[in-house]
Amino acid sequence: MPHEPARYRSLDAARGLAALAVAAFHAVSPLVEPGASRLGDVLLHGWAGVYLFFPISGYCILAAVESPRARTLGRFLARRWRRIFPPYWASIALAVGVALAALPWNHGTIAELVKPPWQWLAIATLTQLLARVPHDVNVVYWSLTYEEQFYLVMAASLLLGPRARRPALLALSIASVAYRLPANALRPPGLFLDRWMEFAVGMAVFDFAEGGARRAWATALLALGAATVALAHDRQMAISLAVALALIALRPVDERLAATRTMRSLGRLGAISYSLYLVHVPIGGRVVNLLRRALPTSVWLVAGAGVAASVLVAIAFHHFVERRFLDARPEPEAARAAA
Repeated sequence: MPHEPARYRSLDAARGLAALAVAAFHAVSPLVEPGASRLGDVLLHGWAGVYLFFPISGYCILAAVESPRARTLGRFLARRWRRIFPPYWASIALAVGVALAALPWNHGTIAELVKPPWQWLAIATLTQLLARVPHDVNVVYWSLTYEEQFYLVMAASLLLGPRARRPALLALSIASVAYRLPANALRPPGLFLDRWMEFAVGMAVFDFAEGGARRAWATALLALGAATVALAHDRQMAISLAVALALIALRPVDERLAATRTMRSLGRLGAISYSLYLVHVPIGGRVVNLLRRALPTSVWLVAGAGVAASVLVAIAFHHFVERRFLDARPEPEAARAAA
């Protein structure tokens, strides 16, 4: 019988850490050269936060699919649409508004923001990668195009029923490993298979926690993740696999970890992680660009101000925009899953 999946409380903190790492990366990358300092080198690897998000999303979305409150295709898609798209569209408006306001300081023209209708359609529908315009408006949107496809695949799995779902997802994962082989020359840009395994190892974390026969399926997914790393020589996949293994190892001490002061602070940041991910480039990036001209030698002050501004605006964005589209009775993990 369907049951309410147990909550992995530390995932809130992991989301907060991932969003903060990506925001710090974008604040520091215009200011610091690789090798200039140890701190700089650490922060310049903040892009890896995206590959922490993917397995967390895999865990959360499988939890949503398994929940008795989201066991129909229409309900599942409605919840995902409401959770993702309205805040996303609001962030597009914010990014365009900030870009327009910055034109006088950048000596730019409005013509730089004029795009053909098909391009705006791709941006509005999260199909930028498929349309080959991955960095339009906001460079971080590319990861959300994969997330959208992951959600559609998982929605389709609801049509299969519980018994057929896992064999189908395992077959899809095998196809993803083959798709990513260096010898495969037929790889259309932006197709979900290109990053499916980063998502799938997060599903393995969920089923490993559920125990019983599901652990065999989870182990198979983790093995396919390891095969992807070995065969495709993909360090991004290696990061997501390491994250998944760490989440499995730490699951027994989740309650104690989540109760620590550091994890509680990161958990509060995790609650606004989607907002932070959406707004940190147009806000933090503009603050960094403005301050680096006024304070060219104060690298860490400028970067810190960019991250701080991003967090403050994210808090406001979450309060006035994102929160309005959260379900009043969220499913464990899944309702707060962010890409």
